[in-house]
Amino acid sequence: MVAATISVLGFKYLTPRMASMARIHDTCGVHNLHGMPGVLAGVGSVVAAAVATSDMYGTADNLYLVYPERDPDNSGRTAGKQALFQLAALVITLCIAVVGGALTGLVLRLPIWDAPKREQLYDDLDYWEGLEEEQPLGSILSDTLNGEHKKKESEETRM
Repeated sequence: MVAATISVLGFKYLTPRMASMARIHDTCGVHNLHGMPGVLAGVGSVVAAAVATSDMYGTADNLYLVYPERDPDNSGRTAGKQALFQLAALVITLCIAVVGGALTGLVLRLPIWDAPKREQLYDDLDYWEGLEEEQPLGSILSDTLNGEHKKKESEETRM
């Protein structure tokens, strides 16, 4: 429930601010749908590691299955130290995500990609074949069901 709430509130409030203040456009809502709940899960893993005891897991062996480095036969980490490792993993993951996103953004700005003009943004018309206005939908469906569209395509390619 908390992750869903964070996701919805992010769509409602954070996305418009990211677009207006930082000029960051999240086309598919990945930040709110996966990113923010993922950060919440990362913070949850830090808390879970910090409070984990063998009583919570039933036995010390069960605890060591989840956190192998807590086993005294390995490094014998404390719960607090394991929580710091979880936090470090979260920070490293966020750094990789930010750097990877920034590099992708820079690469996509290169002129070799033939970016659409401003008036073409958010308009897919140039990339889709539309129906011809004089051709009713019923005849298109009929042609498709009878295989006529393949005949028409092959005739057009021969011309």
